[in-house]
Amino acid sequence: MTITHKQKSNSSKALLDAVSAYLPAEKASTVADALNYASNAHQGQLRESGELFIEHPIATALRLADMRLDTTTIQ
Repeated sequence: MTITHKQKSNSSKALLDAVSAYLPAEKASTVADALNYASNAHQGQLRESGELFIEHPIATALRLADMRLDTTTIQ
């Protein structure tokens, strides 16, 4: 399955919503900065499955955020 840019935006939003739910704005902002950095660094890269490379790290970060872990762990 190939992930579209819109789906990436949805997963990015889900991650930012998750961290914003329990972290102070300053800490949530560092996660947003890390997400932007990683998205730019991996722009256009695909996994063998055709999925955008960045989707796996975002999904992992979202799982960590669901556990309400600290920003160092999530980043």
